[in-house]
Amino acid sequence: MKKICFIINSLNGGGAERVVSVLSSNLCIDYRVTIILLFHDDYIAYKINEKVNIIRLEKFNNKIKQFFFTPLYLSKIMKEEKADMYISFCTMENVMSLIANIFARKKLIISERNSPQTEEINVVFKIFRKLLYRFSNKCVFQTIEAQSFYSKTIQKNSYIIPNPVKDNLPYASCNSSKRICAVGRLNKQKNYSLLIKAFHKFSHFFPDYHLEIYGKGILEKELKEQIELLNLTEKVYLKGFSENVHELIKNCEFYIMSSDYEGIPNSLLEALSMGLPCISSDCPA
Repeated sequence: MKKICFIINSLNGGGAERVVSVLSSNLCIDYRVTIILLFHDDYIAYKINEKVNIIRLEKFNNKIKQFFFTPLYLSKIMKEEKADMYISFCTMENVMSLIANIFARKKLIISERNSPQTEEINVVFKIFRKLLYRFSNKCVFQTIEAQSFYSKTIQKNSYIIPNPVKDNLPYASCNSSKRICAVGRLNKQKNYSLLIKAFHKFSHFFPDYHLEIYGKGILEKELKEQIELLNLTEKVYLKGFSENVHELIKNCEFYIMSSDYEGIPNSLLEALSMGLPCISSDCPA
């Protein structure tokens, strides 16, 4: 039986993490599957088939140590695992995997999971991305726009594969519940600050509506402060991460995505598949 190994930062919530969980849990029927987590994190947000082997690398608190030592440890594991195929997800993981593969010399596919135009990617990783991506066996992009960001050499060596949509999603009730929902990490990319400002204006005309934001992240404290400053504590709720988020939002009146950029937004695709009316920012990719 052939062996496939996925490489990703963690499995603690997010679109790329969900795709890895879905792929690994389905592929383990016909392949031996391993997931290598670059950060040692015990929390796993999604259900993973028990047949899937999970390896956690040592986590470094120092970013310089992390950059230099992670590829060395990863290279060692890639040699030990002897997989027929390694598949890396996301920019940082792609760069680390390509550096590690200089020593491991394995068959490596890299997958870009966000808009490559994002400003949040570290300058160092942008430089390495430009230098190293052409050395992968294949590149996978989610959209034509993301693919077109890269050189002709990389484009010719790539495929476009859109995200899968989760099975067995509940149907939206589409009732007049006066509830609006948003789903995603509390980070700069999702621009929830804009959403809260917009809801504040909206609330003047429709005071009986509530906004529920599902997700966790580094901006939680900042967003709570903004909610308090705008006197919206009784109308805007940060609900945290939930494994059964679809059951929680199926009775909402509509879904909103306020992102500055996306790869392919899983939560928006799922809300559309559920039959929820959706409003989205016009963003790359």
